[in-house]
Amino acid sequence: MLIPGTLLQNRYRIIRQIGGGGQALVYLAEDTNLGSLRAIKELTPDLNASPQEQQAAYDQFEREARILIELNHPNLVWVWDHFRVGGNAYLVMDYIDGQTLQEIMDHSLRFLPEAAVLRWAGQLCDVLDYLHRQPPPIIFRDLKPSNVMLDRSDTVKLIDFGIVRFFQPGKKTDTLKMGTMGYAPPEQYAGKGQTDARSDIYSLGATLHHLLTKRDPTQHPPFSFNTAPPRSLNPAVSPHVEAAITKALAYDRVHRFQSAQEMKRALMGAPVPTPTVTIPRPAPRRQIKLRWPLLGLAAFIIVLAWFLLGRGEPRLRPTPTVAPAVVLATNTPTPMPPLPTAMPSVTPPATPAPASLAQLEEMLWTAWDSYDWELLIGLIEQILAIEPDYDDMPERLYAAYVNYGYQLLGEGDPDGATAQFNSALDIKPDGIEALAGLQEAATWVPTPVANP
Repeated sequence: MLIPGTLLQNRYRIIRQIGGGGQALVYLAEDTNLGSLRAIKELTPDLNASPQEQQAAYDQFEREARILIELNHPNLVWVWDHFRVGGNAYLVMDYIDGQTLQEIMDHSLRFLPEAAVLRWAGQLCDVLDYLHRQPPPIIFRDLKPSNVMLDRSDTVKLIDFGIVRFFQPGKKTDTLKMGTMGYAPPEQYAGKGQTDARSDIYSLGATLHHLLTKRDPTQHPPFSFNTAPPRSLNPAVSPHVEAAITKALAYDRVHRFQSAQEMKRALMGAPVPTPTVTIPRPAPRRQIKLRWPLLGLAAFIIVLAWFLLGRGEPRLRPTPTVAPAVVLATNTPTPMPPLPTAMPSVTPPATPAPASLAQLEEMLWTAWDSYDWELLIGLIEQILAIEPDYDDMPERLYAAYVNYGYQLLGEGDPDGATAQFNSALDIKPDGIEALAGLQEAATWVPTPVANP
């Protein structure tokens, strides 16, 4: 433990300890070069740990530093420096003058106002969306009230990136299964595939449930994953907020929100999530009116994927027949040109090489982030053709069919939507989302157009 007055790197003067425990301590310090306050996180060696365990702890600490120093978002803490002194490692960050959401909740005798919780939730959705859109996506994996700071301007700051990980396409499970019991989703412990963006969605749902009901999920029976409806504990919670939290806490991640922005829209009262960005489809099988601007690079990716998937077979263009020139009649007959003895040879264009699994995975995440469900369906089918047991691709295919069905329903194509919902039911005959979609498609009526 550092004592007040200690000077690190001839720059950071320790004022006092402000948090942490065990191996990781957090200090308030003064940056003597800039005259500003900083928070310094210190990692000290665990004398009871093996050399391998100590090295793993340092590697994890260095990972946190490397990740944070590359990020820039208003809901993340800015990292200024990181270094090692002797056997200890240090991370220098902005000092946040505020409290964690856990402290705010502990000091409140009543339920927190829903409006305030939704303001914080919107910011958390934004920062998670930012992390999930990094190349490769960053999965936080330990979202909970004690890891969210609130400053004096009501801005939330996500803190403690100690167990974040990068999403690795093709990897089946996580090497390390860590997190906080009650906030971490089932797949983080059960080995049902690696954690992804939807794992953070679950943790956000558990965090919001705790903030609105004051029911601590860490006190539930281990691995129960059975959360009471928020309104049964706090009747002041709005029905649409309860519905959003319940969806986020689905045991099966394919039934959760597929992105943080989708969850944000639901929390703010949107009845049906609508994509903020879409990528246009080349040569759609049905006439669909596009409502969003074209993206040049994205369009190139989709066209490339279209040919890689073999949806457009190359055809030979016939050699045009050149008609003889028209001449005026004269007394001398013009001899006819000799007929060709053989058609000129045509070299067919090279057939594109089939896309590799790695290429398909890359296009898969582009399509998923862009809500291009039609392309996504084709990509998943290609991946399953190469590797039928690939992770949770059947679940993703089910979700893509359902989402595409609702998209077509919103575009006024109930017949096309019905076909997609039926395809989803071929994968999961009891899928409640697909069954509900079929019912909506069967009762769909066009929205009347108001007369001018």
